[in-house]
Amino acid sequence: MGTRERILDHSLLLFNQRGVAWVTTLDIATEMNISPGNLYYHYHGKEELVLPLLAEFQLAIDRLNRNISSDVQTLDDCLPLLYTLLGVCRHYRFILRDQNFFLQEGAGVSAHLPRKWRRVLRSLQEFSHHLIARFGPYLHEDEQQLLADNLVLMGLSWLCFEPHLTHHTATDMSKDAQPEASSPAQSEWLAEDEEMLIQTGIRRLTAVLTPYLSLSAARACSADAR
Repeated sequence: MGTRERILDHSLLLFNQRGVAWVTTLDIATEMNISPGNLYYHYHGKEELVLPLLAEFQLAIDRLNRNISSDVQTLDDCLPLLYTLLGVCRHYRFILRDQNFFLQEGAGVSAHLPRKWRRVLRSLQEFSHHLIARFGPYLHEDEQQLLADNLVLMGLSWLCFEPHLTHHTATDMSKDAQPEASSPAQSEWLAEDEEMLIQTGIRRLTAVLTPYLSLSAARACSADAR
């Protein structure tokens, strides 16, 4: 792995742990044990680190959108796709969690970041709309869009608040630990909890979706989510 790729990997790790607004290029260079000048040679500032990570996330979501018509024929096909989606969202969770950073255009953030973040949001809405159109055909178009938006909002809230709704957070591991004040790392997930957290996220999303399905489909979706 080259230096550029290693820088991106460490940037993603720190952005996810602390929140993108709380990480500087000096933090990343220190984490990697390289000089700030070496990092600057490859990436001229934090925005140049964030943009390729946004592009990676966008590509992953767009790939799911392209495959949804062929991969999802039944409700049994839906749950693995949701698992993949939530796994991707967790891997790049700072992009969805740190919304204020991306939308504060003019506060040290160029117009590129808000525009690209909104493209990610539209891709997530498109994914939700595809699922609802397939399994909720009796809903009017505007109702389908509202439900799709609700699923996206639920997904964003899940990423932000799930660590506070479960007993398995990083702060539970040591009562003596003192994380940095006001840092999102206080509620960082444990790696071994990933499976449980994604399964919980799927149950939350399907709980929103099932009232709009036929009775037999809703029962099947609820049973599979468990």
